Amino acid sequence: MTGVRDAALEALLGQGSALSLILLLAASVGWGLYKEARDRRARRKAVSYNVLFNSPLGPPETGRLIELRDREDGTVIEEPSMAVIRITNAGSRDIREFDYQRPIHISFGRRRVQLIDVTDGHPADLEEVFVPEVGPEGTSLLLPRAHFNAKYRFKLLVLLSGHPDDGTVKVGGLLRGGDIVNARVQDQRSRIWRWRIGTAGVASLAAGALIMVILAQTADLRPTRPGDPTCVEGTAEVVGSSAFRSAAIPAIDAYNTFCAEAGARLKADFVDSGDGIRRVGRPGSPDVALHDGRLGEEQRNGLRERAVAIVPFSVVVNAAVRGGATGPVTLSRDQIRSIFAGEHRNWREIDPDYADTAIVLVTRTSRSGSRGAFERYVLGDGDVPRPQPALTAPNCVPPAGAAHPYLCEMTTTGDLLKRVAEVEGAIGYADTPQARNADDNVLEVRLDGLSPSADPEVLRRYPFWTVEYAYYRSVPAEARSLAAQFVTYLSDDVPAAGTTPARLLDQAGYPPCDSATYRELCRERS
Repeated sequence: MTGVRDAALEALLGQGSALSLILLLAASVGWGLYKEARDRRARRKAVSYNVLFNSPLGPPETGRLIELRDREDGTVIEEPSMAVIRITNAGSRDIREFDYQRPIHISFGRRRVQLIDVTDGHPADLEEVFVPEVGPEGTSLLLPRAHFNAKYRFKLLVLLSGHPDDGTVKVGGLLRGGDIVNARVQDQRSRIWRWRIGTAGVASLAAGALIMVILAQTADLRPTRPGDPTCVEGTAEVVGSSAFRSAAIPAIDAYNTFCAEAGARLKADFVDSGDGIRRVGRPGSPDVALHDGRLGEEQRNGLRERAVAIVPFSVVVNAAVRGGATGPVTLSRDQIRSIFAGEHRNWREIDPDYADTAIVLVTRTSRSGSRGAFERYVLGDGDVPRPQPALTAPNCVPPAGAAHPYLCEMTTTGDLLKRVAEVEGAIGYADTPQARNADDNVLEVRLDGLSPSADPEVLRRYPFWTVEYAYYRSVPAEARSLAAQFVTYLSDDVPAAGTTPARLLDQAGYPPCDSATYRELCRERS
């Protein structure tokens, strides 16, 4: 391998060509960036640990340990020491229960575990979820196989006895598609990589300028590949589903950047799916509507369509609903159907540990695609939707003594999540990425014991998701449409502005239908 590299280097330098040197430098920088990107992709699921404290207990100047006694039987804890370990989901994806091929375990060498405290949880409820078990030898801890959201963290305070000279703290385990990493080692590696790539980047600035000149001179000679996005001069709006807004905005920005010189400009206005179809249905409309779920033949009325991505949804409740219960809030579809039918009016009727507070139904308006998906896949059987009650409660306050359930209807997903966070007893629904980024007072419900996931096998069992479709008006075959070109760009894995729309959708939490992994799922739910 070394001989091939040296021969290639000699051949390039032997030409005396500036372009050869530029390409060599660009290849070096590109290889470094590729390795860093590959390592980061591998860490999309990562649990990091940081040993913050690990020492005997006692005044160091006396050389003696303090005396501690067991709070149950009063016996003296010999040679006490303390370890404090912070555990963090440092990746960009949730760690699910079945991701633990081997659970996370912590070994303390010859020291025995006397007392454990889970503290400083972010959010605080993690302290009740990640209560570890003491291993059979008494010298280790075993963490439960619990759902661990991205960026969540907590600390373990462990009181140990015996062998104060043994400072062993080893953390192990095995994650499906991820790693368990030492936070200090990881931080050091990141600093080294940033320094290397930064240095190479500064060195390649001048080379980059020359490469741009060369590319500019040859751009007109490069053939257009099938599927390449075409920039069409003009202005259009992308409208429709507010549930898909967080994925659509980055894609719109990338396309605008790619097509800036051509005079193409897309704007955005996301209210709900019904509003988008109404606007695109106007004669001569140049816009694109994003709709949660596929329209029927009569509703399409000549509009062109394309499946874009999977939209997972979550049922959400106000955090106060949990009351004295521990762990996640779990509801079955039958319970949710009873709640929205008005058969249950207080959370205590669902679970005696839940809060003694009235149930408040917070939903989207009738034009919302999110509401349509909820009525079809949660209230209904997947084929036939079951409509929600038609009575609306202004400001989420139903009339006193009302015999029928009232809905507190919100125009957008953001409005719904805000209202659920504000109203004790509230229950609603929203697309999962926005629900998981909502206020801490919003809790995601496990539906029939399941949480939405990008795993195709989980999606086949989890009912509450739909396919996002893009709709736009047909144009003559010889004409070029900005709307049509953007939909092609949004649906294909074509690089533009340094990334691909498929990657943007996936990063936002909406698996792209163009991916081989999800193509069949999108067809099944069409």
